[in-house]
Amino acid sequence: MIPRRTFAAATMLLPRLVQAQPSRPVSFVVGFVPGGGTDAVARIVTPPMAAALGQNVVVDNRPGANGNISVELVLRAPADGDTVLLGTFGMMAVNPTLYPRLPFDPGRDLAAVAPLADVLNVLVVPGNSPYRTVADLIADARRKGAGGLSYGSTGAGGPSHLGVVLLDQMAGISTVHIPYRGGGPLNTDLLANRLDFALSTGPSVAPFVASGQMRALAIGSSERSPLMPEVPSIAETIPGYDVRNWYGLFVRAGTPRPRIAQLHDAVAAALRDPAVLAAYRQQGLAAMAGSPEEFGAFVAAERVKWAPLVRASGATPD
Repeated sequence: MIPRRTFAAATMLLPRLVQAQPSRPVSFVVGFVPGGGTDAVARIVTPPMAAALGQNVVVDNRPGANGNISVELVLRAPADGDTVLLGTFGMMAVNPTLYPRLPFDPGRDLAAVAPLADVLNVLVVPGNSPYRTVADLIADARRKGAGGLSYGSTGAGGPSHLGVVLLDQMAGISTVHIPYRGGGPLNTDLLANRLDFALSTGPSVAPFVASGQMRALAIGSSERSPLMPEVPSIAETIPGYDVRNWYGLFVRAGTPRPRIAQLHDAVAAALRDPAVLAAYRQQGLAAMAGSPEEFGAFVAAERVKWAPLVRASGATPD
């Protein structure tokens, strides 16, 4: 026979014990194929996250519709924090405007947990280009008029496209957009001088910049990056310019706040890990930081910022 007080105390403790011993792994949903840049972020951060949570974290790749399929999967799961989403700039800031009939609203149906990484964007020209600075490129674009310069992107509606739409708007120039299906063919044409410039990710152009085949004029973020400290930011020529190709962690709205805080702390612990930071540098990634509330406000501001530019660009889903 168990004494009544002992039984009552054990009954009160039971929910805490159940909560402290997760019964299933966390499903870390990635809306893109294995082996790509987005998947790499997940593979880097999930092992230290699992250690911090005391719970297995399993990457679940669900590619399709520019990440929208992965969002729908997360929204069908229970709001318990055991199914999380790797959200991207495109999924969270662009898709709500690019896809006018989305069956969900990221701002309403998802809760921000933590920022994960920022990919360096670099404005590059061929190594034999006459342009040495962003000011040189803008001056020649103005001199040649509408359609005088051409640039390549890895797809309509992505940072490499919309970042130049923003540049055109803020600099008062008009350039010609040539979309490609991937960085490989884009780089081939840029190296062959069939394009005047491109706003590309750091990892895709770093070898060409190092060899002198391409010249890095500037980076897209508002401040210089420790990954390329000698390269100025576009904002040094065009104040207020800022283009970030970011990643973050999200859960279904309604997930308990203590669970969101637990997931946030696990991400923060992962991003303090020297091995994670070293792997980030190899991928051209920079760690980001912020509370769930700060990250949520950042994402909301990004959505407001890019919606008119998506509409002005004329981009449509592939």
